[in-house]
Amino acid sequence: MILFVDKFIKSGSVPIHLITCKDGKGRDCHYFLMCSHQKLQMLLSEKEGILKLEDYGQVIASGFGHKPQAETKKMLKEKYDYDADALV
Repeated sequence: MILFVDKFIKSGSVPIHLITCKDGKGRDCHYFLMCSHQKLQMLLSEKEGILKLEDYGQVIASGFGHKPQAETKKMLKEKYDYDADALV
């Protein structure tokens, strides 16, 4: 069953952005965030503190390290026809 949100993401009408940062424990991590460019600019303008990415868009994948693992990139390609290699 294909969910509405999956079809929406696959349509490419809202961009997906790779966000890299440190989590609350100081570990490198990354997130694929579906959000508008305006929301991304708002997120990037935040200078400090712990942020809730859900306030800016929808997290569709995440993991530890600055670069996504092969499994994550494969899932994004299969599920959303999204080429994560174009970003990294």
